[in-house]
Amino acid sequence: MNITMSSPDGLGDFIMRMPMVQALLSEGHRLQLLMRSPAADLARDLFPEAQVHVIGRDPYHPETKKQRQPFRPDFLAIRNFGPDLYVAGAFQLTFFDEEWIRGELDLAVGRSGQRGAEDAALPG
Repeated sequence: MNITMSSPDGLGDFIMRMPMVQALLSEGHRLQLLMRSPAADLARDLFPEAQVHVIGRDPYHPETKKQRQPFRPDFLAIRNFGPDLYVAGAFQLTFFDEEWIRGELDLAVGRSGQRGAEDAALPG
C-alpha cells in the first residue's frame, strides 16, 4: 500500500511518529513522508527506503495562509506518489493538511459530476 504521512511539525513530533513509520515500512508499505527540516534530514538518515518530501512552505507561518496555492508543488508530489492512504495527526490538523483535505474533497465532488472538470484542478 502507498501511504503518505504528513509530519510538518518539529523534530520532537517526528520522533514520536518514528515507531509508526518503522512499523509501516516493516510491513512492506511504500511510505511518503511530508516534512520540514531538520526532521526531514533525520528521516532520510533513519528511513532511506521512505520517500521524504520537504514541504516548501511553513504551514505554521502566518504569511503562508495569505498566499494563493502555497503548497501546489507539495500536492503535486503527493499525487505523483499516488497514495492509497493519507495519514495526518488527528488531534490537530495543520494548514497544510486542511488544504490537502479540502482539495481532495473538491476533486471528489468534481469526479462525481456535481462540479465541472475545470474545478477538479489543484486546491486553491
